Amino acid sequence: MRIGRGPLSAPIGAVLFDLDCTLYPPECGLLAEIDRNITQFIEHHLSLPHDEADALRRAYFDEFGTTIRGLHGYHGSSVVDYYAAVYDLDPFQYVSADPRLADLLGRLQATRAIFTNGTAPYAQRVLEALGVADLFVGIFDIVFAGYDGKPNESFYRAVAEELRLPLDQCLVVDDLRRNVAAGCRLGMPGIWVDWYQTAPCPCNDVDLVLRSVYELPEAVPWLFS
Repeated sequence: MRIGRGPLSAPIGAVLFDLDCTLYPPECGLLAEIDRNITQFIEHHLSLPHDEADALRRAYFDEFGTTIRGLHGYHGSSVVDYYAAVYDLDPFQYVSADPRLADLLGRLQATRAIFTNGTAPYAQRVLEALGVADLFVGIFDIVFAGYDGKPNESFYRAVAEELRLPLDQCLVVDDLRRNVAAGCRLGMPGIWVDWYQTAPCPCNDVDLVLRSVYELPEAVPWLFS
C-alpha cells in the first residue's frame, strides 16, 4: 500500500468497485480478449487493417474513456452492435471462484456495488465466475450511464444519487488512475488498484494506491468486520 493525497476516514456508505482488472488480476487474459474483440469490431465496421484498428481503439479509449464514444461520435457506429460483439465471450474461461475475494467482500461493512463501463449482463457473468455475485447490491453499468461512462462526472453523480448518499460517502475503487482521480475531484474518496506498481509517490490525485484489491482490509481496516 502506498499513500496518495492522504488516508481515508469514516463514514463510507458504499464502495463502488470497478470490475475488469480490479476484482481480478490483469494476467488472467479476460480484458485482453475484450480488447481483441474491440479491435475486430473496428476492423470489420470501418474496413481497417488490424494495426490501424488497434491504434484507433487505443486512441479513442485514451481520449474518451470508452472506445465506443469515439466510434459512435466520429463514425456513427452502433452502440448496440458494439457491445454485443465486444462481450461475446465466456468469463468462466478466464476467471474462477475466488474465496479470498468472497471473504473480503463478505466482511466489508458498506454497501457493495459494481461501477463499470461494461454492460450489466457481462458484469453479472464475471461476478458469477468469481463466485461473488450475491455479495453486490447492484451493477451500475454503461447503460445506466447513458453510454457516457467513467471518467465523465455525470456517471459518478448519478450513482451517488441512486444510492441516496452524498458523494463524499461513496468510495471508488478502480484499476485506472484517471477514473479514481475523476471521483476524487468531485469529493469522493478514491483508491487506485495499481497492479503493475506504476504510481509515482506520492500520487496526489487519489487517496490511496494499492497493489491489489486484496490490500483493502489493510488500507481501510475500520470498514471490515
